[in-house]
Amino acid sequence: SAARARQSGTLTHPLPKGGEHTIAFAPLPQTPWMIVLEQNADEAFALPRQLEMQFVGLGLGAVIIGWVLAIVTTRRVVQPVNALIGASNAIAHGDLDHPLDVSGEGEVGWLARTFADMRARLKESRAEIAGWNRELEARVDQRTRELRALVESSHALTSTLDLDALFEILIREARGVLPAAEGI
Repeated sequence: SAARARQSGTLTHPLPKGGEHTIAFAPLPQTPWMIVLEQNADEAFALPRQLEMQFVGLGLGAVIIGWVLAIVTTRRVVQPVNALIGASNAIAHGDLDHPLDVSGEGEVGWLARTFADMRARLKESRAEIAGWNRELEARVDQRTRELRALVESSHALTSTLDLDALFEILIREARGVLPAAEGI
């Protein structure tokens, strides 16, 4: 019926000895004739089936290669980032003693090197602040000892002096220093 309507098509029919037989036909333009080809179905479809199997194999190969590349890429990126996350948690908890692995390449390696520099500078700053604190504590201790000695001396002095005479001297000196203290 497709041949009578001058359309292309294919037909497959069983052979008496087993297997199938394929007929393909196509009209020739501007002529009343058609091209008709007959062939065993296994032979006719051998090339398309072979191409189909090659495409399936190439597709599976591409999927496997993509999967392997994804795993490798993920390991190259995720593992250094996880190491940086661990290091940042350690720094957040005050541990500045463990150096970072800065052997990576690209942006992750640059980030690791910058992070390692930051850790080292924080450690230096913490050591410098600790030194200043020790120096300040030493000064406070020295001043405390000096004041304690001064208080002990003043107690000893006031216990041996006449307090009325000491107050007169202090008032006279205050009037000389402070003009507003005249009314005292």
